[in-house]
Parts: sequence; structure tokens; C-alpha cells
Amino acid sequence: MVMAQALSSNGAKTRAQLWLRRAAQNAPSEEFKQIAIRDFRYVQKSNPWATELSFSASPSSNINNGSARSSTRLFDLPFEFQLSGAARALSGIQYNAGIATRYRLSENERSQNDLLVRLDHRTYTMSPEAKVLAPNAKGADFAFSTASLSYIRRGFSTAGLEFPNQFEISGGRTWYAQKPFMQYARFSFTQNYVFATGNFVFGGVSREVQKSMSAREDADSWNLSGGVRVTTNNQDRVTFSVNAKKSNSIDSNLDFQQITLSARYAVVRPIAGVSIDFGMSVSKKDHETSRFSRFGRQDNTISFDATRVFNRIEYFGFSPSITLTASQTASTIGLYESSSVGFRFGIQSSF
Repeated sequence: MVMAQALSSNGAKTRAQLWLRRAAQNAPSEEFKQIAIRDFRYVQKSNPWATELSFSASPSSNINNGSARSSTRLFDLPFEFQLSGAARALSGIQYNAGIATRYRLSENERSQNDLLVRLDHRTYTMSPEAKVLAPNAKGADFAFSTASLSYIRRGFSTAGLEFPNQFEISGGRTWYAQKPFMQYARFSFTQNYVFATGNFVFGGVSREVQKSMSAREDADSWNLSGGVRVTTNNQDRVTFSVNAKKSNSIDSNLDFQQITLSARYAVVRPIAGVSIDFGMSVSKKDHETSRFSRFGRQDNTISFDATRVFNRIEYFGFSPSITLTASQTASTIGLYESSSVGFRFGIQSSF
């Protein structure tokens, strides 16, 4: 605690946070641990730098978003085409690693201005069954990486505090199978209205332009979103949202309209030392044209996820988490029908 205070007073806020995690880990009592956590949050708030590391491993029944079917009808012909192994759902393990570093450019009572750099990478290993199904494929063939830089401004739209907003502009580049895939620019604006403590409605708009660096075509899209978050009497959080997306491209796979309805419930107070957060969503996507049918293509997707954080298992303020994910897509073209079930094992900060 003394070392953390000295570092913080000297401006070394990040190192002070590391020492406060050590203090919480070695606290002689729960009371002293809570003091260390309180001081950690104070230093964290005053630190212009904030860095988040993320790691996870996720066994999945469909690492390549392949078709759940072994054959499908195409071109409106009355017979089935056999799908190649790489086009079918392949099981395996997904590995994710990421780092996000934020630097606060300026801050006052009315606004915060941040720069955010984010790097993410995911890769896969295939199961023995997947290797038999697609012997010429390997997990790295589906690897995906992203690098982005964002400017984020948070402030208020009125003199009061009931209308907080956020503006963000981002640019980034992606790689698929270690090869340049596409680059993008995006801006978004979200407006909130707080009608009671912990309760607010929100609405937002975003625009994204994608420029291809591969055989993939260019695309641009608009997103509209809205919803409400309500805090219950026991401090649990319930969120309902709707998102509408319009994507434009000369590639029929990237030219579509989509609407998604989502609901989430977060249990704030741990139950038997376990925090729970779960949600589900349903979406409908419509492609007016398709290379495989003159009737276009319609997809209906339902997905579910639930995360459990084991707060009683803690080391230097980090606790393990398990997330269950499941999704299923029904499509008018069998090639795009898919289903996936997976578990994600990760670690996250408990304070």
C-alpha cells in the first residue's frame, strides 16, 4: 500500500495499480482487501492509461461457420449437391487473444476524450473428426486478426446529466488466414436518456465503409439501434435492444437487410460466489439476390449465451469465467444453414 501510494503520487499510476493488486492479494483481512480495492479504483479513475488483456479458449462444434448439412439444393435445381468438407461445420477449439490500450487525452466534468488502440487475434485447432472431414484444411486457414485505432468522446447533450452521449470514429485493418482481408472506417453516435438511477433508454446510429484488400468485394452499411436498460430492486440489470442494419455491396452475400432483437439479464450480486450474465437474440436477414437462387436468400438466426464468473476463485484480482454459446441459423438455401455450440474459458478482472 505504501509503495502504491508513492508510485501514484509520482505519476506512475499503472505501476501503482499493479502494487494495489498485490496488496489486495496479500491483505491480512477482508477489510484491508476492500481498502486496497477502493484505492485501486481511485487510481484507475485518475490514470490516463488503461490497458485490458483478454485470453480465452473455446471448444466449438462449428469453428468455420460451415453448413450443418452435407448436401444442398442450388440454382433452384431439383436435386442435391454434395458439399465439400471445408464447406461443412468443422469442430475444434478457438483461441482468442487481445489487447486494448486507452489513453485519455482530456477530461473535465462534462466530457472525456480518449484514444483507443486495439489488437485482436483468433485462431483454431481442428478436431480429429474435422481433419477427416476436411483433410486439406487446417485451423490457421480460418484465423482472423484485427488492428484498430479509435477516437472516443463521452459527454452530455444538455446542461444536465440525464442526456449522456458517446461519439466514436474508428479505422482498422483485418487479416484472414494471415493475409490482408479488408480495411474499414466507422463512425457512431449514441444518445442516452437517464430517467432514473441505473435506468435509461438509448438510441444510436453508425456508418461503416469497408474496402477490400482481397478477393472479397467492398461493402458499406448503416446501423440503427435502440433499447432500454432497467435496474431491478435487487440491482440486477435487464436490457432490451433492437438493431437494424442495411449493407450494400455488389456481392450478394454482403448485400442485405437485417433486424435483430436482443435481451440480456445480469445478476449483479453473486449467487454462491458465482456471477451470472445471460442473453438471447433473434435476427432475420434478407438478401434480395443470391448467386444460388433467383428468389434471393432469407436467414433466421437464434442465439443464446450465458457467462458464469467464479468470484471466490481469485488471484491478484482475476477470476475464471465460463461462457456457454449456442446458435442456429435456418436459411432458404441449405448451404447457409448452420448450428454451433461452444464453451469459452476465460479470465477477467473482479475489480
